[in-house]
Amino acid sequence: MPAALLVVLALAVAPGAAAQIPDPPCPAGTPSPVFTVNGKAVPVYTTNELTVRVRQPGDSSAYPLSFEISGARLMPSDDEGDSNTLHAIADVPGTLTASAVMTTYPDQGSGESCTVSGSATFEIKQATVPVVTLRRPRPLLSDPPLLWDSEWRLVVALGPTVDRSPLTVEARAIRRAKLPGKGAKRKTRTIALRASDQVEDDESDQGQLISSPRVNTWPKGAQVDVFSKTARTLIVQTTLPSGYPSGPRGLTRAKSPVGVDVRILQSGRAIGRLRLAGRCEGRGQFYLCRFKTFTTKLK
Repeated sequence: MPAALLVVLALAVAPGAAAQIPDPPCPAGTPSPVFTVNGKAVPVYTTNELTVRVRQPGDSSAYPLSFEISGARLMPSDDEGDSNTLHAIADVPGTLTASAVMTTYPDQGSGESCTVSGSATFEIKQATVPVVTLRRPRPLLSDPPLLWDSEWRLVVALGPTVDRSPLTVEARAIRRAKLPGKGAKRKTRTIALRASDQVEDDESDQGQLISSPRVNTWPKGAQVDVFSKTARTLIVQTTLPSGYPSGPRGLTRAKSPVGVDVRILQSGRAIGRLRLAGRCEGRGQFYLCRFKTFTTKLK
C-alpha cells in the first residue's frame, strides 16, 4: 500500500479512536445525588434568592454532566466555575424540582468513572408580608409624660420567610402642627432586600431621607432617617425637634411644631405608616411631646 494512502487512513481513523466514550451507569447501590436549597433541604419561599446545590455523597470530585431546575427562574451567577450550583428566584408558590446527572468515581483506587442520576423536589411557599412595628421613645415619667428622647421608629422585621421584593420609604414633613397635605414635598427611597436587585438610585439606599434647617445645631423641623440595625431589621426613624434658640441673643426658645407622614410600601401596597402632628418641648435633657394627631393606620 502506498505510504501516502497509509497517512490518509491514519488521519481518518485517529479521530474515531480518540472520541470520548460515555461513562457507563454506576452499579446498583451507588448513592444518588443530594440536593440542597440555601444549604438546607426544607421549604423555600417566593421572592427569596435561592442557591441550589448538588453533590455526590462520598465523592468530592464528582461533577454534573447536566444540572437543571424547574419551578423558578434562573438568575445570573458569578460562580462561573462552579457547575454544582444554580441561582434562582421563585415568583409563585408551587414546587421547585432539581435534577442532575453526575459523573462520579465510586472506586477511587481504580480511577474509573460512571454516571448516576437523581432529582429532588422542594415546596415553594408564599412569602409573608414583612411585619412593621412602632417603637416609641422610652418614657421617664407618666405625670408629666416625659420621654428620654423624641425618636419614633418604624421597625421592619426581615426574617427568612418574608417577601424580599424591594421596599420604598416615602416621607413628607412640614413645620406646622397638621398632617402634610398632597402639596407637601415628598421624598422617597428604594431599599433593595436582594443582592440581585438593581435599584436605580444615585444615592445610598440608607441614610437621611428628610433633613431640617438648623439654628446653630438645633433643628427647626422633623428629620427622617433610614438604616439597618441588624441584617434582619430595617428602621425608619422620625426625630422631632424640641424648639430652637431665638431672639437677639438666642435666649428664648421658639416653638417647633411639625406634621409628618411616613409610609413604607412593598409592591405598591403600604405595610407600615406613621402620621403625627404636634410638637415637643425640651425639659432639661428630656422631652415633653403633645400631639393633635398620632396614628399608625395604613389609610
